[in-house]
Formats: sequence, C-alpha cells, structure tokens
Amino acid sequence: MNPKRICILTSGHPPMDDRIFWKFGKSLSVSGFDLAIICSTQKLDFVKEGIKIIGFIGLELTKREKIKNFLSHLESIKPDLIICEEMLPVFSALKYKKIKPDLKIILDITELYPENVAFKFKGIKRWLKYFQLLLPYIYILNKVDHLIIGEKNKKHRYDLLAFNKPKTIIGYYPVLKYFNYKKPELSKDE
Repeated sequence: MNPKRICILTSGHPPMDDRIFWKFGKSLSVSGFDLAIICSTQKLDFVKEGIKIIGFIGLELTKREKIKNFLSHLESIKPDLIICEEMLPVFSALKYKKIKPDLKIILDITELYPENVAFKFKGIKRWLKYFQLLLPYIYILNKVDHLIIGEKNKKHRYDLLAFNKPKTIIGYYPVLKYFNYKKPELSKDE
C-alpha cells in the first residue's frame, strides 16, 4: 500500500517556514507520509529531507491565476489530504475535491482573519473590508473538513463560526527534536 499523499499549500509563507516545514512537514514525513509543500512566494522545485518543495511566483498574479496554479500542482501530485495555511489555497483545494471527492481539506488558522487584513484600513473602510472578507471566510470555514488552530484562546471564535467542524489546537512552538541546540560556550569574561 502506498503512503498517503499530503500537500501543504501556502500563499503567504516561504516553504521553509518553521511551522510549515519543520512542525507539519517534517513531522508528517517521518511518520511515513508522502509530502509536498506548494507555495506561491517563490519559484522552487527541489526535495529536502524527503519533502518535495514546489513554488511559483504569485506576487503579480491575480487570485484566480494563483488558484489555477495551485490546482495544476495538485492535479500532478494527486494528494489524499491538503493542509491550507491561508484562505486562498482552500479555493484550489475545493476545486480539486471535485476531481477527488474523498479528499480531506484542513485549514491551519494562525492569525485572526479578517482583522489581520481589514484593520490595516481606517474609518468606515476598515469595517466595509471586514464584512467583505468575513462572509467568504465563513463559507470557507464550513467547507473544509477540519480546522487546526494555533492558540487555545482563538478556538472560541471558531466554535461559533464553524460549530460543526472538528478542531485541533497545535501550538506555534517548534518540534525541538528537529533542532540541534547546543549550549553556547561562554568564557568568564562574556
């Protein structure tokens, strides 16, 4: 039996991000899963520690073009499970789920969205942007199969917005066994 294929999609982080590569990627890879990380932050195509890293430059692409790029990579990898680090990649995962109905989609929530975007604006524009982003976010929350939440104090919000979705809290701290910590050698003068 082939190992399950898992893809981690990110539209806002580099693939070597501590949480994406080390916490999720490396942990899943050493557990026997076939893993790929796909990002839209830089053009990449290599394997590191058994994890396939693929990237394209999405900075000047429209959201629709980014979704299409993610979908193209998903179609070539054919994952059984997708972990999305932001909302945009969920749209690609949902399109791929039409091709592969048994696919599971997980959304990893690390920031309070839509505040992290809307509250950069001032006055009425702040609140217009907030509600403009909140409605599709509620839709996405209820379309995914599972939520990973980075902090216990954020869970309450998602118990309200996506009350019927399973939720797991996975903190931000790195998995220490993947880091070679060495106590610094200090002299008496330092």
